[in-house]
Formats: sequence, C-alpha cells, structure tokens
Amino acid sequence: MSKTVAVILDDDHWFWAYDVSLAILAVEVLHVAEAAELASEPWWDGLRRDLSMAVIAQGSLGLEVPADLTGRQRKQLLELFARAAQRLRARRHITVAEAAEHYVVEQQAVFLRGASSVDTSLVADLAVAVFNLIRGDLPPPPPGTTAWFYGDGPPRGM
Repeated sequence: MSKTVAVILDDDHWFWAYDVSLAILAVEVLHVAEAAELASEPWWDGLRRDLSMAVIAQGSLGLEVPADLTGRQRKQLLELFARAAQRLRARRHITVAEAAEHYVVEQQAVFLRGASSVDTSLVADLAVAVFNLIRGDLPPPPPGTTAWFYGDGPPRGM
C-alpha cells in the first residue's frame, strides 16, 4: 500500500509524492548537501530538519520547500536537487540492504514498504519535480485532477 505525502512550496504550488521515494530523495539531498558544506547557511538548517523528518516520520510528514530564499540560496537549493537526481539516475535501484546501510537518518533507515528494491529513476523524477516546483516550472495538474503525484510510477494526476 502506498502512502502519499505532500511536497509544498506554498498554498498554490504543491504536489503529492510517494513517501518511500521522498524519504530516499531526502537522504540523497542530505548526502549531496554534506559534500557541498552548507552547514554555515542559515536557511539550510530548517530544510535539513524537514528532510530528516521525511525519513524519521516516513508516511506521516511530507516536505515543505522554503519559499522565501534569496536568488543565491534558491540556486544552491536547485543544485542540491539536480545533483541528487543525477546520482539517483546513475544508481538505478536501491535494495533493502542498501537502504539499511546507506539511507539512514538518526538510526532510522528508509522503509521500502515490503519492496525488495526501489527503481531510483522514479525517485529522480521526483527530484526533478521538486526542482521544477522551486523554479515555478511545474505544469498544472492534468484535467480532472487537483495535483500531480510523483515517485511511484509515471507522474500522474490525482
């Protein structure tokens, strides 16, 4: 059974995501950010906590993307999601064992909901959707739906 969580920029700009994919993406962004040495950036601390909570409370909390960033901060954030998408596409899949070893936040591994592995191209698609959300380039949801859904198959309206 899939769990949907919201990825929100503001009241008018948001979409649904599969919680497993969001948790994997959150950890990947955390890894990329660690290499980018963003610890001194004040905006990063709140987002780091939110990304961590997307893993720790998987299925219960989504992600609120900061909307009040400066141009430089927004560029840094876009780079994090773009780099995470590249890394996920190169990876191809994540197994339960890999999740337990490498996709962990505060001793909480990403829960794959009974799947033996996850196709990381779907998680990369989610990263691109977040990137487009931040840039304001996310298209309106398909007719007859209220929002996009990413991370568990091809993007679709819900």
